[in-house]
Amino acid sequence: MKIIFLDIDGTVNNITTFKKRYYKWKKTGIWDSMLDDTMLKRLKEIVDETGAKIILTSVWRFDLDDNLNPITENGKNLICKFNEHGLVIYDKLKKNH
Repeated sequence: MKIIFLDIDGTVNNITTFKKRYYKWKKTGIWDSMLDDTMLKRLKEIVDETGAKIILTSVWRFDLDDNLNPITENGKNLICKFNEHGLVIYDKLKKNH
């Protein structure tokens, strides 16, 4: 089985999405968990090309329960955006490392 160990920040989030999130927070007080659609499209291409499964290694894994159901707004946004792009999280790291 081919596996992608995926961190979110710095990969499907980048400095551009962080800046957008930061400036929105400065204006509204809301910290939005935006994900970069371009990066998600690229990830989808990699998954489609390789057949790899995604294992979430990011601290965002704490936004999902052990069954990969969202338990926070960030988790809901993550699953929603992944679904929009046809991406599935196969599993996540379980330990707090």
